Amino acid sequence: MADIVKLKEITRLTRKLRRFERAMLRDHARQHGLTPNELLVMDTLTDYPIISLSHLAGILQLNKSTVSTVVDSLIERRLINKQTDPDNLSRYQLMLTATGEQLTTGIYETYLAALSVRLQLTPQTIDEALLLLRTVSQQGKLEAQS
Repeated sequence: MADIVKLKEITRLTRKLRRFERAMLRDHARQHGLTPNELLVMDTLTDYPIISLSHLAGILQLNKSTVSTVVDSLIERRLINKQTDPDNLSRYQLMLTATGEQLTTGIYETYLAALSVRLQLTPQTIDEALLLLRTVSQQGKLEAQS
């Protein structure tokens, strides 16, 4: 029974951390004239330079209509481009423009550094948290869902 109480506390603290992290992301994105989802889309495009809307939505774990709205806004602002996928003419591929690359460079890393400072994380704490999360992820098969 004590394990259930501890698991409830882990769940509660995890939700609290996600809300805190989301608020920091929102503030950081706003400083650069972006919404949190726009920042996440652009950061993901730095990791996946050419990606379909469906794949992008899957990585971000957002529905396609939400991602499509974000993508349309970024295309309108000329921060990303879309082109027809040569392997499947019914879908398109997304990529950062030169302006988008310039804006994105370093933004997410700066956000993560600020998050680390706010949470007062040491390299040892980060390593311990990473080990714990990798263990939980492997045991829970969470990686198969991403």
